[in-house]
Amino acid sequence: MVGVCLTAIGLIGIRKSIGGVESIVDDMLAVGSLLFMVTALFSFFAMRTRLSKAWRGIERSIDVVFSLGLVLVVVATALLTWEVF
Repeated sequence: MVGVCLTAIGLIGIRKSIGGVESIVDDMLAVGSLLFMVTALFSFFAMRTRLSKAWRGIERSIDVVFSLGLVLVVVATALLTWEVF
């Protein structure tokens, strides 16, 4: 997911340099990428630590952050597709 976001940010950068169009889509994708990275790190720590019972309460938070990242990427993709911003 992080790679997809980074690829899209690169393509948007090319589009900006050619057309001079400002966009918030690349910012949205960057935040989505950070959210995916945070969830990956927390999931890794949850699986590898000996305190797995303590991490069970955090699993819901990890799911929420991942879902927010997905929603952000979908909204950014829709905005990019229909060139609203």
